[in-house]
Amino acid sequence: TTMSSSIDLLLDFLVRYPVLLTIFFVYCTCCSMPIIVLLIATQKIVLHLNCRNLISFWCISLLGVLTNTVMLYAEMLTYEKGFVPRGIVESPLRPYVLVGHSFVYMSSSSFEMFIAFERILPHAGRTLITFPRCFGRCWLQ
Repeated sequence: TTMSSSIDLLLDFLVRYPVLLTIFFVYCTCCSMPIIVLLIATQKIVLHLNCRNLISFWCISLLGVLTNTVMLYAEMLTYEKGFVPRGIVESPLRPYVLVGHSFVYMSSSSFEMFIAFERILPHAGRTLITFPRCFGRCWLQ
């Protein structure tokens, strides 16, 4: 059918014209602006050293994800068979860019988890320590 022919028409259009590349480049550029503002603000405001380091490294790794995404799509500009490769290894540099993308994505996710742990663990420890005392006081009163 009609659905497969429309999908084929869309894929043929995307292979011939760099529409996806333009959309992703604009999207990554817009996404990087708040990250840069957060990185600058993190350096200017008063924060604990561990918070500043975690947020700064997270911002840098997230900028790495966006930069690598732009590199992936910029590499597709030099692809000889159109602007949308049909597989992971169709272009010679694509596997290396994907490995880099996996590394910076893993780094960004790890820093997000470290930030969450840094915020949760002090409160969890305080709750575990104070809960039995509160529980005992409540029963003694």
